[in-house]
Amino acid sequence: MRKEAVVICLVVISLILLLFSVLAIENGESEKTTTDVREALVENEKVLVVIETQETSGFFGIKKDGVKEAEKALDGEMLGNSGNLVVANISEEELRNLEESKSVKRIEFSPQFKAMLQDSIGVVNASSVWPVQVSSKNITGIDTTICVIDSGADFSNPSLLGKNKTCVIDCFNKACVENCSISDDSGHGTHVAGIAAASSGINGVAPGANLIALKVLVCQWNEILATLFAFTNYCILILPKSLEKFM
Repeated sequence: MRKEAVVICLVVISLILLLFSVLAIENGESEKTTTDVREALVENEKVLVVIETQETSGFFGIKKDGVKEAEKALDGEMLGNSGNLVVANISEEELRNLEESKSVKRIEFSPQFKAMLQDSIGVVNASSVWPVQVSSKNITGIDTTICVIDSGADFSNPSLLGKNKTCVIDCFNKACVENCSISDDSGHGTHVAGIAAASSGINGVAPGANLIALKVLVCQWNEILATLFAFTNYCILILPKSLEKFM
């Protein structure tokens, strides 16, 4: 009788420990995913998310690439990646796969941006600083180059003539490359470039600045966060090196 009681106690303790382990795993997994992702999946079959990955160690200390491991969890259906960030449309099943992966650190809802801009000189009061001088130069954007990440730009527009440092840089669905045969198929990038640096007939916020236009959007005018990060890095880190010949 005593032996049976001991066995029963051990079984109960084992079950309790197993229950706590399962709860701990579930809590650890759920902490990876933000609430808005789960809420969005209630009403939608798939949700656009940004997945933060991390390198992990497998058998014998072999390193596992976080992005590749996330891609496996998604059956290869990711939309893109930048650094350790992955963008994908995921279902509930794919969310579970991602949460079970040690290579996935966090899963967040991905905001979508639409290329709409209504700011103006008056809103930011830009003209008030134009008469101010620093090192004998007015604060109008002189010796500054603005990188416009949009739908390209029409540099034949009278307000943008002579302001481009290069032809349009085509980055749409490809590695970025200068392309002198394209312009702006929607007009939005030209509008944004004008707000930034137009200087003939109408002035932009920085009428003395030069321009570089990246074509990353088409007529749909939609982009996603991780991809924009990559284009921003391109403007900051890569373009300056290629522009040294113009300096």
